[in-house]
Amino acid sequence: MGAHHFCRFVGIANRDAIDEHESVTIICPAAPEHGRTLYNGRLFVGDRLLSESSMARHLLTPMTDLDIVAVLSRQTPHPVALIPLPVVRRGSAAIAPRIAALRADGVRDIIVDALDEADLLAIAATGVHLGVITGSAGLAGALGKVLHDRDLNDVDPPSVPAPAGPIAIFAGSCSQATLGQVAHAIECYPSYRLDPRSVENTTDLYPDALAWLAENLGTTPVLMYSSAPASERGPADATVAAELERMMGGLAAAAVAGGAHRIIVAGGETSGAVVDALGVKAVLVNAEMDTGVPWCSTVDTNPVTLLLKSGNFGKPDLLVRAATVAELG
Repeated sequence: MGAHHFCRFVGIANRDAIDEHESVTIICPAAPEHGRTLYNGRLFVGDRLLSESSMARHLLTPMTDLDIVAVLSRQTPHPVALIPLPVVRRGSAAIAPRIAALRADGVRDIIVDALDEADLLAIAATGVHLGVITGSAGLAGALGKVLHDRDLNDVDPPSVPAPAGPIAIFAGSCSQATLGQVAHAIECYPSYRLDPRSVENTTDLYPDALAWLAENLGTTPVLMYSSAPASERGPADATVAAELERMMGGLAAAAVAGGAHRIIVAGGETSGAVVDALGVKAVLVNAEMDTGVPWCSTVDTNPVTLLLKSGNFGKPDLLVRAATVAELG
C-alpha cells in the first residue's frame, strides 16, 4: 500500500473536480491492524519506512520517497500540509480547528498522522462531515464505526446471499501473501497462468487466455493469474507489467460477459484494471471476507459482486473461501 495507491483512489490529479464548497480533504493512509502507520508524514510498514520496504521496488509504482506530503505535492498544484500526531492525540477538539486554520491558509489536502485505532477514530469523527476524506482500510473502518454508532444504533446489517453462477479469480500481485493464496487455489481449481516469458510479444498471451476462459468458465471456479515469485518473473519491466494488468481487466470483462457474477481479484493494480474494464462507477460495501478485504456489489444495470484485495492482505485460503462462501457476511 503505497502513497500512490491511496491517492489514485481519491483522484488527487482531478482534485479540481470536487465542488468548490468542498475546499479541503483529510488524507490518512494508516492501517495499524495491517502494520501501516503514519508518523511525521512518513508511512511505515511495521518498523520500516515504506521507502525501505518491498514497495520501493514495485514494478509500476515504486515508492522511494519517504515524505508523503512531498509525494502528494507533486500531484497537485495546491498546497499540502500535515497535522502531526501530537495534535491528533488531543482529539477532535484540536484536529477540527487545525483543519479550519489550514483551510483558511489555502491548503486543500491535509495529511494526518495516525499510529493506532484510537487515532483513526479521532480523525474519522472530525472528518465525518467533510464531503471527501481519503484513506486506506484503516480510516474506512474507523469512519464506518463512527457512522454506525451515530446512525444505526448498533443494528447489524443482514447477510447478503452470494450470487449464483460462474466464479472467476484473477491474481496479478506478486506479494508473498498472494503467492500463497494462488498456490492454494491452484490445488483446488482449474488455473491458467499468463507468463510473459513464454512469448516474444506480451500481447500474444491474450488470445489463448481468452480462449481458455471461454472453455473453462462454468460450474467450477477458475483461476487466471500472472503472479509469480521473482525467480519466475524475469527482468522487471513496467511495460510488461502494465500490459498484464490490462489483460486481466479484459479477461474479467469477458468473464462477466460469459455470465460470471462473482469476481475475485488479488492485487491493487489488478483490482484497478478490473474495475476500469468493467466500467464500475460505484459500489455498495458489504461484509469483510478477511480483515481489510470487503465484498463489494456494483450498483449498475449488470450487478457484479467483487472481492478486491491488496496483494499483502488476506489469509492463505482467502481465494478459495471467497469462491465457495454462500453469504457475503
